[in-house]
Amino acid sequence: MFGALVTINVGDSKTGPKTTRDYVIDLIDQIQHRYSWSDCYLNALPIWRLAEITDALRRHKITATQDWQTKQSYLSWQLTMNITAAMGRKEEYLSFQKYLEAFGVVRARAQDVSLEERRRLNKAEAKRGLAAAARIVELDQKKKLESASN
Repeated sequence: MFGALVTINVGDSKTGPKTTRDYVIDLIDQIQHRYSWSDCYLNALPIWRLAEITDALRRHKITATQDWQTKQSYLSWQLTMNITAAMGRKEEYLSFQKYLEAFGVVRARAQDVSLEERRRLNKAEAKRGLAAAARIVELDQKKKLESASN
């Protein structure tokens, strides 16, 4: 079923570029691991059902990653606050919410931030977005020049 897929790079920063075929094989392995389905069963599924299952796996992975990050953040917050208290600097205490905000894990709640602060944050985020877009355009132009010179 998947043998005729076109080979393109979908990119993966950890393991290097993957082809579409490799990507689909990884997804099938994940589905089989999670649901214990055989190849025959998966090949009999309609493509729309595979897409739904893949989307569910993606959402589950995102949720699991966020849960893991929150647990790790809570552990580091507890350690930091205990060390700070042991050193006698209780004035440096942060609530868990403020700790997460300070490290950028979560955004500040709207009611905790004034209108001016929200505007400043939005402008800063817009500047970062524009800088990233400019960098992408620059890299794309360099790539076009390099391919044109070859």
